[in-house]
Order: sequence, then C-alpha cells, then structure tokens
Amino acid sequence: ISNGKTPSFCLDHGLFHKERPFFLPKDSCFGYLPAHMLNDLRNTTYNVTWQDSLLFVTSIGFDLSCYDIFGSLAAGSTIHLAPNLSPEQLFQLLVKKQITFWDSAPQVLQQLEPQIQSLLKTETCPKDGNQSLSLSLRLVFLSGDWIPLSLVQTLRRAMPNGEVVALGGATEVTVWSNSFEVEEVDQMWRSIPYGRPIWNHQYYCLRRADQEDLDIEIVETKQFEQL
Repeated sequence: ISNGKTPSFCLDHGLFHKERPFFLPKDSCFGYLPAHMLNDLRNTTYNVTWQDSLLFVTSIGFDLSCYDIFGSLAAGSTIHLAPNLSPEQLFQLLVKKQITFWDSAPQVLQQLEPQIQSLLKTETCPKDGNQSLSLSLRLVFLSGDWIPLSLVQTLRRAMPNGEVVALGGATEVTVWSNSFEVEEVDQMWRSIPYGRPIWNHQYYCLRRADQEDLDIEIVETKQFEQL
C-alpha cells in the first residue's frame, strides 16, 4: 500500500496454513520474493494472461491461494470466487463463466468428474481439436495429494489440446517445487509421476549409507533402478 511517495507499510513474509490428510496441520512462512518468482515462472511457462479466468475453490489460508490470488492478478486474469458450493454448482460455474484455468487439490476436481464424464457423452461435447471442456478450460493444475489416474484420463479426453499439470513440493519452499505435464497416461503407471524440479530447485534421493561414518548418502541417477 503506497501513498504515491513511500510505502505506508511493508510485509516481508507470508504465513500459510497447510492441511495434510494424514498428518497434523502445519504453518509455513516464506518470503515474498520466492513467491513472486514462482508466480512469474508459472505465468510465463503456461502463458497465463488477462484472457484467462480462474475459479477460486481453495481456502484463502491454503498455500495454493498464493498463486491463485497473486499469480492470477499479476497476469491480469479474472478470479471467480466459489466458496462452499456443491459439485453441481461448481460445474455450472465452470461452464457458464467460461473458466479457462483450474487450480486445486485433486480431490476437489474429482468431485466434478461425474459431470465431466456426462458432458463427454452428450452431443454438445466439443469434438474438434480447437475446443475443450466447456469450450474454455485449457489449463489444470493439480497438487497437494495423490492424483487419481482416472481423473487425468477424463481430463485428457475432455480437453485434448489443454494441459494437465501435476505439481508438488513442500510449502516451506514456496508452494511448489516440482511439476509434471501429463500428456497421456501410460497403461503401466500405478500413479502420476512425481515430476522434475522446477527452475532453481534441486532434488536428491537419499538412502542409508554403507559407510560407517555416514548416516545417509546421495544416490546417483544411474543407481535409481537398483532401489
């Protein structure tokens, strides 16, 4: 907030509350610069612009809201708030408001899977390669929990030219730290791959060390198949 000359106040960090299905909730604090860099990376990578509309289905205290609010507004996108709505109501908004961008935990969008499958069975479902679900949805971010294979398969059929992105990572390192663009679901998969580190992140696979003076050691990439 500024009076045109000097800021009236400045916040250096944000506090986000993360609900975890099988663990106690946790609060995480991180700087705004990493959040800004993350938002800019997502917008640039997936060409999020003023022409996009996002359906805000996440709690404002959940870490995904960091992108939903600041990332969308930075791109000039429209945000449609959808608090405490039924799956049927959410689906109606998805269609009527011509939502182009969905960002949530998998379980939230999974509630709409029956409606999406029904749309696929109707004659009004777009068939050509230039259109997608509800004639608008083009980008789906799923993160925060295990992603059902069936959900991604439904999305791929509903939006053949759209993008489905699986994201993950610890809240402490700014919401997401890895991503995987799901172009198709391999018949051999038992789950959606965890993905690769995003820009400026590194992952290490650790195991119990063979040496007596070490507790753990880093596994080299060529050794992954042996684990």
